[in-house]
Amino acid sequence: MGWPLYDESWVDLVEGFNFNTLHVRLGPFLTGANGESDWATVGGAYVETNGKADLTRFNEVFWARVRQLLTYARDRGFYVEVDVVDAWAVKHCQWGDLPGYSAWDATFNHQEQDWCTGTGSAAITPGSVVDHWVRKVVFETGRFDNVIYQDGNEVSLVADYSAAYTASMATILHDEETQRGYPRHLFGTQSDDAEAMALPDVDFLEFHQNNALDPNRCLGKPCLVNEYNPNPSLTPAQLHQRYCTARSNGTYFWYWRHGQDQTAMVETLGLIGAGCP
Repeated sequence: MGWPLYDESWVDLVEGFNFNTLHVRLGPFLTGANGESDWATVGGAYVETNGKADLTRFNEVFWARVRQLLTYARDRGFYVEVDVVDAWAVKHCQWGDLPGYSAWDATFNHQEQDWCTGTGSAAITPGSVVDHWVRKVVFETGRFDNVIYQDGNEVSLVADYSAAYTASMATILHDEETQRGYPRHLFGTQSDDAEAMALPDVDFLEFHQNNALDPNRCLGKPCLVNEYNPNPSLTPAQLHQRYCTARSNGTYFWYWRHGQDQTAMVETLGLIGAGCP
């Protein structure tokens, strides 16, 4: 249903279960065989030819679709967490185990530039491809009052992660907001790094774990679990229990489908929609 973003059918489905928040990952991904091929007709964030991205040209068809989806969500009362740089993609690009996914892999862009190595390990260099990317994300999505930002899914797993990366992203993001006359948006980190989590510009914290958060871990900030991957997958009852425990704790537990089949997914949505005891 539109992964790694969403589509209208997903919004319509979860709206019926009283959901009010969605999550999108903008990449930058490619759309070939090892990329997000469901997006091939639209393309990824950069213009893509012969399986390679042109890092000097953004694909405005993609960004128009992003704006369309954010508008659709806003009109139905949804907030949208925008993943500024998908660190999951950066991680796999650094590992070299998913060739053809990341536009920042030197083998898969026309400039033959490597923007995977080093991303996440230091402050973002002004004027760099990463800097331009962050500013493009904010330019396109910051006009929406229903958007919040996360530094990057699994940013804690990139090589030599540094809190300076998250701090610089927040600075760039808020600078672009100011230049464009946009409102200040909430900004969160999924770094699980004490220094990054304590930054004044970090408004909320995201974690990957299988259970609801203890609020003592949250440094007085809103905190959320946005992914979990137990094997076997959580049953609908188990997932609902964690959701309700989080609510009781004053924290949050996202619905992440992970390995659930269609039947389990719909049952889980129904339990969440019915509320907690």
